[in-house]
Amino acid sequence: MQIVNGASDETIDGTLSVSGSATFSLSHIAKTTTATLTPSECKNTVIHNLGQSAEMTLTLPTAAEGYSFLYHLATAAQTSHIKAGASDKIYLDGVPLDDADKVSNNGASSTVLDAIRFYTFETSSGVYDWAAFTLFGTWSDGGA
Repeated sequence: MQIVNGASDETIDGTLSVSGSATFSLSHIAKTTTATLTPSECKNTVIHNLGQSAEMTLTLPTAAEGYSFLYHLATAAQTSHIKAGASDKIYLDGVPLDDADKVSNNGASSTVLDAIRFYTFETSSGVYDWAAFTLFGTWSDGGA
């Protein structure tokens, strides 16, 4: 189990007992222009595009253990791409894309709350790739 405390990560091995109440919150991050996501932006976050005014590409960090985020549209009518790094692959709804390909949502047909879930998974010992599952809307292989 991983507990995130501010900007640092703490790992607890064994059994964790909690009495009283516990809360869990996700960081919400707005991305409105082309950028490279940082590892911390891909750990238990919700990323959205509120205010996006032109086509953009978000490049994923190198796939590693423990990355998981949800991306959704808060602003429709703009094309969004989420691109893997040069040596990483995205498996879109179970179908492997080529290394460095991107997953795309076409702005012309997009709607608010089109959403896709990303997480990393181990493909061989110590090697990770990205899994992406469509939740709402149409997400497709956008090529390189």
